[in-house]
Amino acid sequence: MYVDFDYESIEPMTELIKDKECCFSLEPEIHSPRRGELFFNNAMMLSVPEHFFMKKIISSVFIEKTLEYDWRDKRPWIMHHEYCWSEQAGFSI
Repeated sequence: MYVDFDYESIEPMTELIKDKECCFSLEPEIHSPRRGELFFNNAMMLSVPEHFFMKKIISSVFIEKTLEYDWRDKRPWIMHHEYCWSEQAGFSI
């Protein structure tokens, strides 16, 4: 589990994450460049050990292609792209 120091949970998350293997918070819809498209927010991430999606995210961070992303853009593009790839490949997260 990773949680930013400035992240505040106003209700217990126990039921929300119960029986989940990999969870991420989402950006508010108003932050989306296109209506209806939601983006992960990396302020809170939860995963069971060795989860395939989290392993893919971590390995993606350490490849040269990552340098193409504009560091000023706060949306976690890598997580978004890998999630879309996982859905297309038939994986359920």
